[in-house]
Amino acid sequence: EDLALFRQSLAGNDYTMYKNILSHLDNFKSGKKGIFLTNTRHAYKCIKNSDGDIYWNCGTFFHEFQPGKAYSVRFHNINFAFEKKIERDPNAPKTTQGLENKVLKWVRMEKGLWDSAFAANGNKPVALDLANTPFGDADYIGNHMLNVAPNQTIYDAYDAIIFLAPVEQLRQTAISDAIFTDDFKLELERRFPILYTETQLASLLENSGAKTIREAIDRNFVAEPEMRQPLTQQIGPIDEWKN
Repeated sequence: EDLALFRQSLAGNDYTMYKNILSHLDNFKSGKKGIFLTNTRHAYKCIKNSDGDIYWNCGTFFHEFQPGKAYSVRFHNINFAFEKKIERDPNAPKTTQGLENKVLKWVRMEKGLWDSAFAANGNKPVALDLANTPFGDADYIGNHMLNVAPNQTIYDAYDAIIFLAPVEQLRQTAISDAIFTDDFKLELERRFPILYTETQLASLLENSGAKTIREAIDRNFVAEPEMRQPLTQQIGPIDEWKN
């Protein structure tokens, strides 16, 4: 019951973010500007579902209620693509993220067409306004893609993109093990069956070469140096768009 209430409480997170930002900026009366770093979904401007109803993400509140006051920018990277929904036992454990009935994979934007365009420009760092560009006109890809209105585009999600380097050269931040105490790991062991599906947990054990969740935690929650983004090994070739 507590878990169900907790998940229900998350529905208002984006509005809470929006109001907190407004408060820090004194409703845009302070004369200050700010940068709000978040994951992709919270930054969406105005993605609509198949019924034409808006998904209310943090960026959407700014787009709809504070027009012209906020600018949504995405750093070019690999993308999380939702391929399809799958039928699951309604009594089976559910994840907090709601991913238990979805098939996901990591992909390049437009099968590498964007990466090819940046490569043709010498892979120089560049920022692009998405309005009236082939980049902005690209089909929307992201968290809501399994239920979106027709013709939703990347520009419906973001105002601009920033290209820093080829995705193969992007770095994953170093990890410190300072917080991985025994108490912390014990709490992870309790939460993992709540947060992840049986399939995800089985994959974790297999990839870790572990027999128990605690053993997998001990092997994965360790200090790591900065490294190349390992998820790039899961994406297709840069010229896949040619096929």
